[in-house]
Amino acid sequence: MEGFNLEKWNELYDKGLEGYYYESIGEIEKSILVFEYVIENGSNIPLHFDRLRIIYNRQKKYDDCYRICKKYLEIFDKKMERNKDDINPFDEYPSYKHFYDWKIKMEKKINII
Repeated sequence: MEGFNLEKWNELYDKGLEGYYYESIGEIEKSILVFEYVIENGSNIPLHFDRLRIIYNRQKKYDDCYRICKKYLEIFDKKMERNKDDINPFDEYPSYKHFYDWKIKMEKKINII
């Protein structure tokens, strides 16, 4: 198991700021590319996932919105498994409930459930 890498976390955090910048100036496609990059390269920062979820939802790209929510939940579940936390993530981690709720909304929109 790989330990926490502060240098990589800082790199992904800084790259995520680039995504926020592109989004703020209306360069949405560039923003998407940046957020997809940081997520694919190991970011577990909820705001990266949430900005991408918001963009995809606004674009009515519900499959992508669902995929991002599901990916965040999978990463979180692995973290919980590694830490052997004996807690209910819905109670202790607001971001888990947030992405879970959005995943359910997207499942309904794309007729998964």
